[in-house]
Amino acid sequence: MPTVTNAELHWQLFLWGYFHKQIQIHSSLLQLHSKHGEALGMAFCLSNLGASYCMLGRYHEAINYLNQGLSLRRSEGDRLGEAKSLGDLGSAYISIGKYRTAIDLLQNSLDIAQEIKNCNAEAAALGNLGVAYFHLGYFSKSEKYHLKKLHLARQINDMEAEASATVNLGGLHASRGNYHQALNYTQDGLIVARRIGNRVSEANALGTLGSIYSSLGRYSEAEESYTRQLYLVQEMGNSQGEAIALGNLSIIHKNNGNYDLALECHRKEISIVQKTGDIRGESHAAGRIGNTYYSLEKYDLAMQFYRRQLTFAYNVATPPNAIVFSSGVLSIADMLRAGLVMNLIALVLLTLVAVVLVPAVLT
Repeated sequence: MPTVTNAELHWQLFLWGYFHKQIQIHSSLLQLHSKHGEALGMAFCLSNLGASYCMLGRYHEAINYLNQGLSLRRSEGDRLGEAKSLGDLGSAYISIGKYRTAIDLLQNSLDIAQEIKNCNAEAAALGNLGVAYFHLGYFSKSEKYHLKKLHLARQINDMEAEASATVNLGGLHASRGNYHQALNYTQDGLIVARRIGNRVSEANALGTLGSIYSSLGRYSEAEESYTRQLYLVQEMGNSQGEAIALGNLSIIHKNNGNYDLALECHRKEISIVQKTGDIRGESHAAGRIGNTYYSLEKYDLAMQFYRRQLTFAYNVATPPNAIVFSSGVLSIADMLRAGLVMNLIALVLLTLVAVVLVPAVLT
């Protein structure tokens, strides 16, 4: 079946978001390859199973399959397969917040891809390195990797890589407050993603657009983008994407004063991240719930969730940053409960903590 990108069927199914179908196909193929002792065929199936489970938020299963595929590819001397497996493992570790581990794997993947001169694998590694460094707060380094990927993608006419690179650059510029550039990149990425039927990149683009519109105070457009993103990721069964979309929608509902809707989104979000073991996501969710209860002037409940956020932060932060976070959020919440701080002053302090201290803790 021809597609815009001429992708093989198994990869096109992945781009369309049919992850359960991918698992069904590769589980059956894995049995056949195992029966005949075809190591490279087994490695191919294991790697695709790992990638699909990762998109469904089942990260421990994903990492198990990917490690098995990597071992087989190494034993068979499959250098391209090794580069791909290392890249997929790096992506999985990004999803669970282990960015340093991810960078080591991705750098290894990049080295092999460049050694064997495979531009597609090189572009994938560059993009994932950009994502990892973004989460660590190294925005200049992240931009360098994404721009390299974008240049390479256009050079080899890899539209999938071009879509993801432009969307990631949009998110990067949005984080820096460069909203005009962010909109241009993200809208370009959305157009390419829709043209080639890449629903994964389309959902990411819609989420980034929602964040940009929200930052610009265009809340109705933000809500529309987030809602469309949520529909897509739910249809694909992408748990991590669903949690992110729900978290973003909760912020919009809170800003609009729709606290019941915000709390409903929070409950769904935190249920998903708890099931997937996403500690970073659970930390963000707990903080957002705390902020919603703060807006409702329910300071005891707000403090409970700030304490939960602190607990998760300790699991992903260095001790000094966790101490800074503790003295920031918890002491403010304690003062609020005791009535020692005026609401306006507390709001300013909480905003500073959210914008300055929390990112430091979670990187």
